[in-house]
Amino acid sequence: MTEMLSAFDEEAALEDLHIRRCTDGLPVVIPTAERVRRMVLASGQDGDLGLGTMGPGQGMATIEKVAVAAVMAGGSGLYSMVMPSWGPVRIRIQLPA
Repeated sequence: MTEMLSAFDEEAALEDLHIRRCTDGLPVVIPTAERVRRMVLASGQDGDLGLGTMGPGQGMATIEKVAVAAVMAGGSGLYSMVMPSWGPVRIRIQLPA
């Protein structure tokens, strides 16, 4: 399970995420346990399911970790957790300069 942080309110949680450098400085949605739970549920997969390694630290990406990132990005369980049923995928996205 992903490490859980605690804060007095969402404003304090947002400040803590920025201090820990868990964001790129853009606004984020606080990934509460309930929001992440709903996102994992929307995936139809177990939260501990490994999807493969992910850079830059080459850590293991799991459904739950992807759900945390999707929540923070403002995703909705209705469309954010579309997972292929045939296994992990490596995706490289090049953003315009």
